[in-house]
Amino acid sequence: MAFLYRIAFAFALLGAVPVQAQTFAVNLGDRTLGTMTFQRDGAAAFLRSSLNNTPLNLFNGTLDASSRPVRMQSGETRRQLLARSDTTRKNREVSVIMDGGTVTQVVVNPATENTSLSVAERVPAGVLDPVRAFGQIATAQDCPGVLQMYDGRRAVQLSPSARAQTDAGLRCDMDYRVIAGPGHLAPLSFKNASVTLIYDASGLAALEISTGPFAVNIVRTP
Repeated sequence: MAFLYRIAFAFALLGAVPVQAQTFAVNLGDRTLGTMTFQRDGAAAFLRSSLNNTPLNLFNGTLDASSRPVRMQSGETRRQLLARSDTTRKNREVSVIMDGGTVTQVVVNPATENTSLSVAERVPAGVLDPVRAFGQIATAQDCPGVLQMYDGRRAVQLSPSARAQTDAGLRCDMDYRVIAGPGHLAPLSFKNASVTLIYDASGLAALEISTGPFAVNIVRTP
């Protein structure tokens, strides 16, 4: 599939930014696996994916993730990533509390889904949660710079490698690398991928993620 990011809590209360939603089709070759939707509402951002046509139904299911300001018991405001996945393989809920780019609390349920990086003190500084990171990518006007993301289980770095104007629009080639914690899709444990972003006048038009024999295309729908 993250993602600097400190928006005043007051804007969330006032709803200063209107609701915006973008929907994308998730494709593997000629096969549409499902959809993904990104939405902003004030200082909150939401990312939802629903897959119902994966090969052999192995990865069917939903992911609901949000990134929003929350008021702590101390009265201070922090940002919380809350991600719930419900798939044919497993169910998981992850909560990450951040103070700017510093992770201060991580809770993963069930506890058996914890990794070596599900400990706040071990997370590299300067990270974004994946929802905010995707929001930056989806609304960028140019190729993104280096982004570091943390999802409660691993830290990832997305780095630009090439930029070009094409007939389809601005093409941005990026390198995706897990810099701490486990890879994706155990037991395959992918830690590296090539990412291509295509931007048109309306923003992010398409995103391709390639690793090994797999290439997933995420294409904006009308």
